[in-house]
Order: sequence, then structure tokens, then C-alpha cells
Amino acid sequence: MTISFAPVSVTFSTSLVAFLKKLKDIPKSIKTADGSEFRHGKTLIRFSDAVFHGTNPRLGFVVQTSIECGGEKFIHTSDVEGPAMPEQIRFVIEEQPDVVVLDGPMTYMLGFRYSKKSLELSIENMIRIITETPAHTIIPDHHFMRDLRYRERIAPVYEAADDAGKKVITAAEYAGRDIENFEARRKELYGARSISH
Repeated sequence: MTISFAPVSVTFSTSLVAFLKKLKDIPKSIKTADGSEFRHGKTLIRFSDAVFHGTNPRLGFVVQTSIECGGEKFIHTSDVEGPAMPEQIRFVIEEQPDVVVLDGPMTYMLGFRYSKKSLELSIENMIRIITETPAHTIIPDHHFMRDLRYRERIAPVYEAADDAGKKVITAAEYAGRDIENFEARRKELYGARSISH
């Protein structure tokens, strides 16, 4: 099955198509999230239009989510690997969130699958979140935390946050826990523990 988004076509695997066919009679209705909003009681949930999963359409698309409730707004950028692209940052700026969890730049692949230019754009866009939104807390996560040198990779972002009296912290710090970087330490951890079947 192929679905076209100008100017890109996405082909779904046979197993996904089979899975969707099995589900077709189960829900009362299916609503597309892309660019939509839904209200549940006093909670408003908005979704961005589809944006690149990364810096180009090769890996497909994701949607970003904004949740507003009780006078606060939270955004999860989904798997954007940055945000390096204008479409990825637009939703965040428009939504004016208080807290942002973002899939930060993929610095552990810098020079291999992630370019220096993409890192520079991501830093610029993260600083825009700090300077152009009321976000008091920015939590870079996912790809970003796979790099043990994560903090130095985006030093200007931390400086901008300090200057603005805002926080750029890890999810672990937000939860009051130690930063353990399990993904970044995968080789070390797997080497230290034998896995038995």
C-alpha cells in the first residue's frame, strides 16, 4: 500500500497493511491526528501536521503533540532528531508551550548520519524555543541522550537558557533521578553483564 504526500510517497509493509485490515471493524471510528485537535473534558490535545522523522522524508513522518490543561501547555516533539527543520519548529513556536520534551539532535551520529549543519540548525531552533516561547523547561531526550557529551554539544542552548532564567534538563533530572545514560553506555553495560538465554 502506498500513500502519497506531495512530493513524497510512503510505502507500507505487507504486515502493517494486514494489521490495519484486522482492525478495520474494531473501532467505532478512526480519526487522523495530523493537523487536528481533540478535546477531552478540560484537556485540549493538538497535533501538528506531519513533519519529517529527521531531516528528510527518507525515514517517514511523525506528528508532534500539544496538551493543554489547567492553564499549562506541554509539547512532545516526537522523533524529529533536532528540531533542525522549519516545519518541526513552527508548531512549537505557534503553540507557545510551558514545557517541551523534544527529541534533541542526533549528535552520537554526528558526521555519519547527522550533519554538522543539522546540529547548527537544531541549536538555533532550541534557542528559539527559549527566546520565543514561555517554555520554562526544555527536556531534550531520545536520540540526544545517546551521546555522553550531550551537554557540550549544545552548550549555546544551555547558555541561552541560563541567561533567560529557564531550564534545559534531562528527563532524569526532571524526575529527580540520577542521569544514567543507559543508551550511551550500552557497550559498557552489556560488557559488564552477561546475558543468559
